[in-house]
Amino acid sequence: MSLDAAALVLLSALLHPIRDLLLKGHARPERAYLAVTCGWIVIAAIHAKFSGIGLGLPTEVQPLAVASAACLTAYYFGTMAALKTGDLSIYYPIIRSSPLLIVAVTWAVSDTKYTLPTLAGIVLIVIAAFALQRQPGRILGHPKVAALALVAMAGSAGYTMADARAMHAHDVPPAQFLFWVYLMVAPAFALLTWAFRKPPPVGASAHLAASWLPSPFRVLAASVISYLSYFVILVAFSRGAGAAETAAVRQVSIPVSVLLAVIVLGETRLAHRLGWASLIAAGIILIVIGDKLL
Repeated sequence: MSLDAAALVLLSALLHPIRDLLLKGHARPERAYLAVTCGWIVIAAIHAKFSGIGLGLPTEVQPLAVASAACLTAYYFGTMAALKTGDLSIYYPIIRSSPLLIVAVTWAVSDTKYTLPTLAGIVLIVIAAFALQRQPGRILGHPKVAALALVAMAGSAGYTMADARAMHAHDVPPAQFLFWVYLMVAPAFALLTWAFRKPPPVGASAHLAASWLPSPFRVLAASVISYLSYFVILVAFSRGAGAAETAAVRQVSIPVSVLLAVIVLGETRLAHRLGWASLIAAGIILIVIGDKLL
C-alpha cells in the first residue's frame, strides 16, 4: 500500500468513530443510522453536482454497485440481528476477521499475490482487533449469533472487494458510485430498521420519520462525516490500495474509539489496550512496507 493511500485509509478510520460518538445515546440507534444512510444519497448527489459530474453510472460498473449494495445490506442485517439476539463478545471477533476472508477470496479467485510482510501485518491487526474487543463468551455455545456475525463479516468483505474492483478497474467518480449504492441500500435498510423495531409497534411511516426528529443536527453531522469517511476509502482504492490491506488498516478505528470513549465519555480500562493498539500500528507499518517488496 502506498503512503498516500495508507494516509487516506487512516483518515477514514479516524473519522469513522466520530460518527458513532455523535449517534451514541440515541433512543433508537437503528433509526439514526437509517437517517444517516438516507443523508448519504443527498450528500452524494450534491457532491456530484458541484464536482461537475453526472450521476449516470457506466454499464460495466452497475453490477459492482449492485454487489456492493447487496453486501452492505447483508452486513447491516447480520449486524442488527446479531446485536438484537445476543452476545457481542461473539459478534465482534468474527466481524473483525473480514480481512482474512478477503485474502482467501482474492487469492483463490483472482490469484492476488501478497508479500509475507503484508500478510503478517493483516494477521497482526486482526489479532490485535480481536483482543481489543474480546469479552467473555463462547462462539460454539451461541451458534445463532455466530452465524449472524458470519453473515455480517461476509457482507463486509463483499462490499469492500466490490468497491475496490469498481475503483481499480473503472474510472468512475466515487461520489457517483456512492450515490447509486446507497440509493439501493436505503430502502433495504429502511425495511430492516422497521423489521427490527422495538415494541411498542408503530406504523412504518412514523417509525421512519422518527429517525430524524430527535437530534437532526447530530444526524446531519454524522451523515457528512461518515460520507467523507467512505469517500476517502474509495479514493484510496482508486490510488491502488488493496481490499484486504484496506480492511485491515481501517481497524485502527478501534483504538481511536477506545481513546474517544475515555476522553469524551469517561470510560476506563485504557492502559492495557494501548499495547494492542501498538500492534495495530506495527501491522500497518508491515502492510505499507510489504507493498514495496512485491
